[in-house]
Amino acid sequence: MKENDLDKLRMLLGTGIGNARKKTELAGTMELREWELRGAVRELIKQGLPVASSSDCNRGGYFIASTHEEVDITISELKSRIAHLQERITEFQVAARAINRPGQLPLRLGVKIKKLCAWCRKDIDTGEQLTDEEYNALEKVATHGICPACLTKYYPEVDKRLH
Repeated sequence: MKENDLDKLRMLLGTGIGNARKKTELAGTMELREWELRGAVRELIKQGLPVASSSDCNRGGYFIASTHEEVDITISELKSRIAHLQERITEFQVAARAINRPGQLPLRLGVKIKKLCAWCRKDIDTGEQLTDEEYNALEKVATHGICPACLTKYYPEVDKRLH
């Protein structure tokens, strides 16, 4: 970043949170990309200028902090955002752990859903009888129906109509 660009930015920045300049406006005025503007702001901060930013939608943007209070406001906004993001991370971690409980397979594309008979607890496709443990473990990735044997046994009139 050229020194005259930093001087221009220094002059463009308003003093006080009420004079904050939008990042896009500053970048356009200085003919910089936003990431270049962020680099210039970091350079001004390294030089000791108390540049702060606000995410307030009405007066959001960069400004030169004129009081300790304005710096404290910026710090509290950042801490609030960090706390919110940490809460979201915790929520996602809890959800991820819930998906990977023993006996519970995560549902994803390509996972074959088992068809179980609700009457005799057999796998409808293979006819294999499931134990209570197997049935309880598969119930989360299964759908229930009725196998041909139970259809004949419990609903003979329906079985006759189907055949």
